[in-house]
Amino acid sequence: MVRVRGKTHIAGGIALGYLAFKNIDILNVNLSDEKTFLLATAGLTLGALLPDIDHPRSTITNKVKPIGYTFSIVFKHRGFTHSLLGSIIMTFLLSILFAALNINKAAIPILLKSIYIGIISHILLDMLTPTGVCILYPSNKRYSIGGFRIGGLGELILGFIFLGIAYYSVYYV
Repeated sequence: MVRVRGKTHIAGGIALGYLAFKNIDILNVNLSDEKTFLLATAGLTLGALLPDIDHPRSTITNKVKPIGYTFSIVFKHRGFTHSLLGSIIMTFLLSILFAALNINKAAIPILLKSIYIGIISHILLDMLTPTGVCILYPSNKRYSIGGFRIGGLGELILGFIFLGIAYYSVYYV
């Protein structure tokens, strides 16, 4: 199976998120405010890693071992957590968790929008690989929009492109 590494997912999530926040007014996330910028970046990072909680050796699973281990047993990799249904349910469950943790009410919408965009960027990046994802879970049919082999120099270049897009989005759009 061809995998996209965590760092590339983070760079892709941040790039897509910054572009979205700068260009889609309805999202109402102002990246020129330092606190909002940091909150959005944290949410994009978490969201970009979250779908791989179903893989036993992923970056996110290694950070939350008991939860990640459970997800990797219950869910097939690139199944539920890489689907539209999974993205909505994971974001909804995080909204409940954030409310239970008494996180600042003004921060929650920014975090949730950022996490969701990060999740979507992860799914799109994994769709570029030949393996694809089960985006319409519970259907097991995998969808791929490319046959890119990820890894090595190609992935490094892709990461730098994403970082360039993110920088451009913040400072020039």
